[in-house]
Amino acid sequence: MDCAGAPRHNLAAFDAVVVLTRRQQSDIEQLLGPVPNLTVIPNSTDLSVNTEVSVTRPVGHGVVISRLSELKRVDHAVRATIAAAGASTQPVSLDIYGDGDQRPALEQLIQAQGRSDLIRMHGHRDDARANLASASFLLLTSRSEAFALVLLESMAAGCIPIAYDVPYGPADIITHGRNGFLVPAGDEAALTETILTLQRLKPAQVTRMRQNAQRTARKFSDLAVTRLWARQNSARHAAKTQARQQLIASYVSSARSRVSRPSPSDSACSHVRPPASAIQAACPRAAHSCCVPAATRRLADWTRREDPTSRGVHRYRHHQGCGGTDCEIFHRVSATRRN
Repeated sequence: MDCAGAPRHNLAAFDAVVVLTRRQQSDIEQLLGPVPNLTVIPNSTDLSVNTEVSVTRPVGHGVVISRLSELKRVDHAVRATIAAAGASTQPVSLDIYGDGDQRPALEQLIQAQGRSDLIRMHGHRDDARANLASASFLLLTSRSEAFALVLLESMAAGCIPIAYDVPYGPADIITHGRNGFLVPAGDEAALTETILTLQRLKPAQVTRMRQNAQRTARKFSDLAVTRLWARQNSARHAAKTQARQQLIASYVSSARSRVSRPSPSDSACSHVRPPASAIQAACPRAAHSCCVPAATRRLADWTRREDPTSRGVHRYRHHQGCGGTDCEIFHRVSATRRN
């Protein structure tokens, strides 16, 4: 914790800290305070799939594409679909694609409900995504997600997403009632009702929702997200350039305020003499710092540090202060001679 009570972090050491959703960004800033280099760039999806919106899809045909684990809560989708089928006058069915340690429990649940005719388990299939083009809706019932890329894949295919509003992803992608539906997390009754709500919509409304979903998916295409990365890189480069220019201006201003003009006896040289304090600081133990090789090296380092824009370290012949001995010291050339 720092003196203000905020957790310490080293995020400022990075050029950029990128997260996938605005909710993640908000959570980080609530925990750590403002992080200027924190930005949002989402995952992308390949849109090279069949994206034709077909009005002939059975409105009650749903799909789940998920790992069958406890985190995904696919049993919620099973029970909600069975409940919707019992309350609807239209056919309702669900195809589940995926595998995992919860598959035996899900199969037992389906058999116990006696609805294996409505809920079909397909296991893992490489072509699972292709089935989104023939499904009317997708169910996402996870406890949490990193981004829920399956939502974009579903929307790109015109398959309307019905998702629990969990962190992170669904609320950043879905506008409730426009391109999909958000359901309170873990509320199976609300999930059932949302399936029924979709069935009650007029065909024109369903088609419009599918089209809206596809428009949303295009914002997350590989090309669109690549442009976001390019824009972020350009912004980062511009910020670094501006910071560097400000640093140089600060150094030059500081150096100008500390240097003194040559004495009349040195008027033949129009260079600017480095301040005596800088010479002495280069080698404090030397009686005549400008005569000590180590001091000149350190003074050259001071010069480069004070004025990074200098086109080299110039020599200035000093005729005083060394008992008549000619000494050469490194110093910064004046602004009028630098160009």
